[in-house]
Amino acid sequence: VSPGYGGMVSEKDADWTPPDFNKFGPVHFYTDNASSHDRPNGGWFEHYMIGVGGLCSVYDPPVSYWCSRHPSGGGAFAFRTPSGVTPKPGALPHAPYKDPSGALFFVWRPARWANWMFEVGAYNASSGNFTFGKGGNQGARGENRGGDFFVENIYEELDAPGEFFFDTKAKRLYLFYN
Repeated sequence: VSPGYGGMVSEKDADWTPPDFNKFGPVHFYTDNASSHDRPNGGWFEHYMIGVGGLCSVYDPPVSYWCSRHPSGGGAFAFRTPSGVTPKPGALPHAPYKDPSGALFFVWRPARWANWMFEVGAYNASSGNFTFGKGGNQGARGENRGGDFFVENIYEELDAPGEFFFDTKAKRLYLFYN
């Protein structure tokens, strides 16, 4: 599946695995309630606040305003990302895959505020489920599900001119030339 709007898989063609809130342990919340630091602003951004750990452990350091207890801003809520995806039959045209261990998922956040990249942590060929490994730290605002997406670096999806696949185990580059 090639990137771009024509190569994107619709969010409607996938079932998203909800965030695993226990994956990294609890988040610890800190809010600066010192009255000398108050910034009256109609309830928005009036206090310095952060969250440490928890799902913000994908960041280095594992600290973010978006992991605080009550982040402000349009559509704001504490950071999270889906923990996996099961594309519906036919959404990925050449699935199931022999070895998608080097695959990368590029996932839009619903409403396209930002996007995330995920490595594949595990793959179940019989169910079609991909469990995400490392990633999801691009774009601070989270969501329980993903939006439109595409996948790259899967040998079976090498099907259009200009695409390539690098087999890290065999140290071999495959190219679908023009």
